[in-house]
Amino acid sequence: MNIRKKFFMAFGLVVLLFLTTIGFLNLTISKQNNKVIAIKDNDLQSSLIAVDLQQTLSNYQLVSLLGAVGYSAKENVSQQTSQLSEHFTEQLQRYRQINQEAEKETDKLLPLFKQFKAGDQKAGEEITILISGIKDSNIERIQTGLDEAVESNWRAFKQAMSFQAIIIIIVVTLCVYFSESITRPIRRLIKGAKVISEGRLTDNLYIKSKDEFGKLAEIFEKMRLNLADFIRTSQNTTLLVLESADNLTQSMIHSERSIDQINQAIQEIELGTLNQLQSTQECVQAVEEMARGVAQITSSTSVVADNSILSERESENGKVLIEKVLEHAQELKNTITNCADSLKRLEKRSIAISDVVILIKSVASQTNLLALNASIEAARAGEQGRGFEVVASEIRKMSLQVTHSSNHIWEIVSSIQENLVATVNQMELGQCQIEQTEVSILEANAAFETIMSRTMNISKEIQEISAATQEMQAGTQQVNASIQHLAAIAGQSYKGSQDAVEQSRYQHSIIKENNNFTCQLRESAADLQATITAYKV
Repeated sequence: MNIRKKFFMAFGLVVLLFLTTIGFLNLTISKQNNKVIAIKDNDLQSSLIAVDLQQTLSNYQLVSLLGAVGYSAKENVSQQTSQLSEHFTEQLQRYRQINQEAEKETDKLLPLFKQFKAGDQKAGEEITILISGIKDSNIERIQTGLDEAVESNWRAFKQAMSFQAIIIIIVVTLCVYFSESITRPIRRLIKGAKVISEGRLTDNLYIKSKDEFGKLAEIFEKMRLNLADFIRTSQNTTLLVLESADNLTQSMIHSERSIDQINQAIQEIELGTLNQLQSTQECVQAVEEMARGVAQITSSTSVVADNSILSERESENGKVLIEKVLEHAQELKNTITNCADSLKRLEKRSIAISDVVILIKSVASQTNLLALNASIEAARAGEQGRGFEVVASEIRKMSLQVTHSSNHIWEIVSSIQENLVATVNQMELGQCQIEQTEVSILEANAAFETIMSRTMNISKEIQEISAATQEMQAGTQQVNASIQHLAAIAGQSYKGSQDAVEQSRYQHSIIKENNNFTCQLRESAADLQATITAYKV
């Protein structure tokens, strides 16, 4: 059985004993609580009821005595005695419910209480004696129950202490057992390790156990055997290392001489690559300056090409705008022509209106004359022509109003004719100006077409120049890239030669260090051989 299972079993046993103790204590406490509750609900309540009955009986006697001596009114005495009697009966019934075994005593109290109320003082003394006996018996039962509870608690305490002592003994026994089962194989392992540390690898180590310590002892024994094999192999290997160290020292001396010769050759290569790198860098600077010039030309040409394209677009937009202005001018010309025709027709109508107004004025004058003649003839006729005179007077007034209105209309029509004539003249003048504007717009349109054709030619030429400069720029970039590639190769060659020099120097120093290390290795191998020979295998 392994150590883990042993620990789990021991821990489980301790926990089981602990839970058993807790269960026993809980059971004991529960019993004690039930006893205390029974004492509280039965004996203590019975004692309190007995005390209350005795107090009620005393109060009843006191109230009856006060009524008898005339200290209290009869009505108050009757009421208080009735209340005390009811309270006594209720408490007695309550006591009977709690203590059913005391039915005989309670059956005696009710008749005696009735006799007492009837005035029998001996019945009162007997009630007092019975109640005192009930109270004393209840107090005695309470004392007995408390004594039993204390005794039961003391027994439970002793039993709990006994369980705890048993648990402590079991735990101590388990601790001693497990500590011994752990420390005994550890001591044997320490003893075996001490023997190995002293250089003796011939003693076997064996522990008869199936737990982890037995496995650890097996692993320790395998380690001892492997260590013994390693010591044997190391003793043979140290002899070979000594011979190899001597041979390696001779080889390092020859390698150091070869490295010195290689270092001189690499330094000469370094000088040649440095000259080549400087020439390549000068070519790179020249090509870069040429590339910057071509790039600047290309940038300027691109700007000019863009501007020419924009000029061409603006010329096209200007031509479109001129065509729209020409269309609007023609529409305005047609509108003005139509307005002039309408005004001329309006002028003719106003002349016709003037003729009508003149005719109305002549008719009004004639009507006025006729009304005047009619008034004269009516005056001649006397009373018979007075009605006709009134009509002639009204006609005359109307003719005067018509004359006045025709004059006003004549003035308005004359003003309209004058404005129409001025408007017609302005329309004719505006029509002439529009025709001149139309001619100017046509000339501007022709100029824009000329500008557009020339701008398109310039744009084409600039685009060809831009394409040529871009090809030049691409060529210079390729040349620059090639030269930079050559420069990079030259730089890498120079760097490689420097690295080769540094590497040769580094190898030279490494060879020296290896030579020193070989000497140290020979010394360490000799020391190791002296150390290993101390072990017995």
